[in-house]
Amino acid sequence: MKLKLLSVLMLSVLLSACGSDGGSSGTPSSSAAGSGSSAGSGGTGTGTTTTAGSDSGDCFTNAALYTTGNNYQIDVQNLDGSGSVATATSNRYTVNGSTTFKGNTATELQVDTTITTGIGAGSTTQVKNYTRLESSEAVTFGQISLVSTLGVSVSTTTSIDPALRKPYTLPLNTPRSYTYTVKFEGPAASPDKTQTLKETFLGTETISVPAGSFKACKMSSETTMDGITTKSTSWSVAEGPYRGLFLQSADGNGTITARTTLLRFNGV
Repeated sequence: MKLKLLSVLMLSVLLSACGSDGGSSGTPSSSAAGSGSSAGSGGTGTGTTTTAGSDSGDCFTNAALYTTGNNYQIDVQNLDGSGSVATATSNRYTVNGSTTFKGNTATELQVDTTITTGIGAGSTTQVKNYTRLESSEAVTFGQISLVSTLGVSVSTTTSIDPALRKPYTLPLNTPRSYTYTVKFEGPAASPDKTQTLKETFLGTETISVPAGSFKACKMSSETTMDGITTKSTSWSVAEGPYRGLFLQSADGNGTITARTTLLRFNGV
């Protein structure tokens, strides 16, 4: 559960800065990406179009995703190794506005996730992410999660030390690494974990997912914790009102792991 929650936490940074993914919990977050396939089994890439010297700024600098009162929805199918739908989730985001988390001023982004199909159908998770948008970077401090299953709810507070600072732009094909300690508080809390995240902006391409065809930003990620490195790739919308929202993810072998079936921003 802790790794799933951490994946959700990364989402708040990626929505405003550079990347996002489909976590195993069904909530789009930071660790997803890879190669495409057909629209029916994942996504179709038409080739990277970003040229050398470009960066990710046009893809992910979307302050509307952190403007108080805005809301959006990302519905996702999570796929098994054969490409079949294992679970489906509906993820609704609400920007609650300015608050404090561990003494830090931040914007609270609430994510309400419901498993709609598959194992755990009907279970819900509420995650409140705490991120501050600064002039050149997004700073994420942590999150508070509430997982409810069969009438039992468990709350966990996750904080990052030092805070995770992600620039709004990454140069093309230039890796950037972050190292931080993840701290958990709650009845099911685990020991502190040191994690390293390496991300690389790979450019833009057009892909098709069940939600439609979009120009997409492609980001690779490598996450190392407890000596184990997990590689993934994610695609997010590159332009228009949905800019910065999750589209598709793949594992380190390029197998599609999650794809978006519905996008909405302020109901549209």
